[in-house]
Amino acid sequence: MPIQTCFESPSELALFKELNPSSGSNSLLFENWLNQVHPISLRSERLAIARTFTKTLLPAEQWLPTIELLRRSLVLNREQVTYCFSQLPNTQKNRALRECFLFYLNSPLSEDLMRQVWSFIELLKSNKSEKPHLSPVDFIATEPSSYLFQELVKTVISQSPQTRSHSLFDLGPPFSATKPQVTLGSTVATLETLCNQVADLAKINQTEKLLISFGGSFQSRAFLRSRLASHGLLAVDWLPLTPVTNSFWSKMLCQIRKNDLFEAEKKLELNSLLLANPPFEGEIYDDYKERMTSRKMLSSEILDTLSGLATETVPDFTLSSHRVLITPFCALPQFEKTTEFCFVDQSLLEPTPSTTLFSETELDTLFFAGFQLPRWSETLHGRLNVLKQKASFLNERVFCSLPPEHLEGFKITSPKTPPRAFPSPTDSHRASLPVQALSATQLETYSECPSKYLFRRFKLHQVPMPMGEFALHLGQSVHLTLETLFAPPTQPTLDADLLRNTFIDSLRKTLPQLSNQENLSIFFLKAFDKMIPRILEMEVSLNTIFGNRSTLAVEKEFKIDVDGIPLVGKIDRIDLLSNNSLLVLDYKTGNVDFTPDHLAKGFNFQALLYWLGAEETLGMSPAAMLFYDLKKGEIKRGLAKEETISTEAKKSLTRGHAMSSEKLEALIQSGKEVMQNHAINIRAGIFAPNPSSEACRFCEAVGFCREGAGYA
Repeated sequence: MPIQTCFESPSELALFKELNPSSGSNSLLFENWLNQVHPISLRSERLAIARTFTKTLLPAEQWLPTIELLRRSLVLNREQVTYCFSQLPNTQKNRALRECFLFYLNSPLSEDLMRQVWSFIELLKSNKSEKPHLSPVDFIATEPSSYLFQELVKTVISQSPQTRSHSLFDLGPPFSATKPQVTLGSTVATLETLCNQVADLAKINQTEKLLISFGGSFQSRAFLRSRLASHGLLAVDWLPLTPVTNSFWSKMLCQIRKNDLFEAEKKLELNSLLLANPPFEGEIYDDYKERMTSRKMLSSEILDTLSGLATETVPDFTLSSHRVLITPFCALPQFEKTTEFCFVDQSLLEPTPSTTLFSETELDTLFFAGFQLPRWSETLHGRLNVLKQKASFLNERVFCSLPPEHLEGFKITSPKTPPRAFPSPTDSHRASLPVQALSATQLETYSECPSKYLFRRFKLHQVPMPMGEFALHLGQSVHLTLETLFAPPTQPTLDADLLRNTFIDSLRKTLPQLSNQENLSIFFLKAFDKMIPRILEMEVSLNTIFGNRSTLAVEKEFKIDVDGIPLVGKIDRIDLLSNNSLLVLDYKTGNVDFTPDHLAKGFNFQALLYWLGAEETLGMSPAAMLFYDLKKGEIKRGLAKEETISTEAKKSLTRGHAMSSEKLEALIQSGKEVMQNHAINIRAGIFAPNPSSEACRFCEAVGFCREGAGYA
């Protein structure tokens, strides 16, 4: 007799049978295997029984799944129930749940599947002569498995040496033991790369079945299907051929209301009957039909008619139009003439709605009290373990948009997407927008996402942001303080009192309304008090590394021309060095992450624009353009020309921020070209979105964008 394959998960059993018909006839669920070796009785009217004996306010639909969850762990009797709830907070909910459990143990429900499985396990562990004969079987567990299933498998293996436990991957060819490889990038980029690979394979091999094991959001699924459609591929959502569950009831109701097979009076009668008799938790259609016909509520003919209308046909993927199938994210072995791809996004890390009434904290408490209950941490570990197996098994066909910290131990590659082409003149992402002048901030916003730039110009992003307002007003007051102190011809001797008093005056000018809000003023003063020692240290540092200086200008406005579009800005401070070159300073109260590479890549234009603006406005060459970092109290980042600064000044800067004249000129030229391209595209009205997994999450315009987070 061939070895049977016993699955814990009904969905994985259905997938295995469909993809491997030759072995499907010898595969079954563990309940069915248990019934073969030790007959069990399953009750289909569990909720109906539960509703008859409970006296609590909790609906049976809520507490029954929680009790059965505990039953799958260890809870079997009153003593264990008492101990279990003694570990939990004595809340009204837990007292009601404990009462339900004690009712449960005094009802016919106590003779449920869980009790029968535990009884069978105890029988196998005993020395009784009536122990059943166990034929060889391969158990296939899910990730993570229930404690009940784990205990059953462990006990059966101890009694039958021919019995083995596997993961679903063990049923296919052995996967590589090398470092698992995954393609990591933004949601859109990884989906684009996935679609390109699927399309290329579909062209090469016309008979291959293409499965996409999908663990993403509905938005990602819609984007995937639309991109595959652009390649001429119809992707269908293919679900396992599991027995029809409670969904058949709602579909039957819909068919009654929209179908013309019944007269209006009959529709009302059928509608009332179905509403008054919903299916029980987990009740399949055949059991529901038997219950309704035995009570003579509805005839089998009417039920079959409604069921037939409501049943959705599962697509036959052997047809050419259904070669690409989107399957649920789960472990799948490889089969002949089948190629699997895998995609997961952030939704893989999000808990699924739970039927248990226990919070995650209470589940932790019960776990450490000895009850092996499934918790979210175990579920997440199981999902990531399946992902790791797929990454080893599928090699270069696993695509993710997850935070890198969840992919420790993976070999990471980047998505291979073609460069984004600018839209054609007929593209809907074009807009006519008059442009008078551009600033560094506008160029950086356009570089990040052209649509975001457009939304900001249209002022569609005005959402109240209290902390953002605080930072804005603090920055304005600090700028005004330093402008007042360093305005030529003033050369003040700085101290803490002078800085603090000047800031108080500046704060009153920036926010006159604070004169009546002393408590709020204290927050601004505390924030500036942290900056005072930093300002004093930075000014001493500037004197040390650049020598004698004199301030030429503060808040210096400039305007330069790039491809016919004026670029404007306002430089916080320009100092004249002893070698007749300029030191350009920009005050920053927020984070400073500038590197010279940002210029060539088009991430940051402020350093370049201020360099060019100072040079053109004052007719003198800058020695350095540096960011005056008030948050960290340092002046280490920016652009500097090696030939015009001292060795000590070069050492004080971050490595790579001081460079030779030739290298600096090449960098400035490449940055100017990027600015020119952006200026040309803005003038042409090209505002196609540029989605990314990071930028879209924090974009204030996501509610207006068609391709941002929340869509794909």
